[in-house]
Amino acid sequence: LEKLGWIRGTEPGLYKKKSTDGKSWLLLSVYVDDNVICGKGKSEMESEMQKILKVHPGTIVKSEKQGTGTVRDVLGSDYFYDRQNQVLQITMSKYIDKIAAEFKMTGCKDVYSPSFSEEELANDTSDAVNFPLRKLVGCLQWVANGCRPDICQPVNTLARFAGQGVVRQKMVNAGKKILKYLITTKEVGLVWNKDSFAQFQKTYGELCKDQMQDFANFSDASFASRAVEFRSISGIVVYFRGFPITWKSSKQTVRAMSTAEAEYI
Repeated sequence: LEKLGWIRGTEPGLYKKKSTDGKSWLLLSVYVDDNVICGKGKSEMESEMQKILKVHPGTIVKSEKQGTGTVRDVLGSDYFYDRQNQVLQITMSKYIDKIAAEFKMTGCKDVYSPSFSEEELANDTSDAVNFPLRKLVGCLQWVANGCRPDICQPVNTLARFAGQGVVRQKMVNAGKKILKYLITTKEVGLVWNKDSFAQFQKTYGELCKDQMQDFANFSDASFASRAVEFRSISGIVVYFRGFPITWKSSKQTVRAMSTAEAEYI
């Protein structure tokens, strides 16, 4: 890529190249063997793409027409873009259907919450069961990272138990509950349109006026919600122009002695 004039960005896997107009940039994201290229001019973008494919042969994933927009698969996520109506939507309904079939959960009963009792998992002393829990957790983590921050906390909690090596029935039940929730809400995802952006500005504009332009950052913490160590959980989400672009839920590394301390950490 560097021999073709691409410049490595500060963000791992992101490259840029000056456009022929001398003002804008072509952008290229690289994730193992999956790549996305974008730019202002279609012909220039396709020309640069062909230069890369001459060195590293690959398959171009075509977009599909859907109404007035197009939908394209990117790393298991369905990206719907409607330029005419200024709408961007990211869902993972096809991927969720895929893992539902893999774990024989297609047609399961509707579930409207991914939460479960961590204490029940910690106190479960039943015999070990034969179930590919770590594989299920990996699939759930991929969905959480792709477009579903609403399952981030329960998936991370389940992952800690799955890492212990012994799989018990209540861990399996918790994993299946998260998957049932995803199946029930598979059309839910991230949506941006001009109306949602305007509403976001109306609601949070005054609060975020001192932050970087176009960005809004939110954080929160629970207090002593970890059933075993009584550690707190930190959560963060970063918005760009009213659209969430990154999020995280993680156990705090030190024990807070008050709600105020948990928030400060």
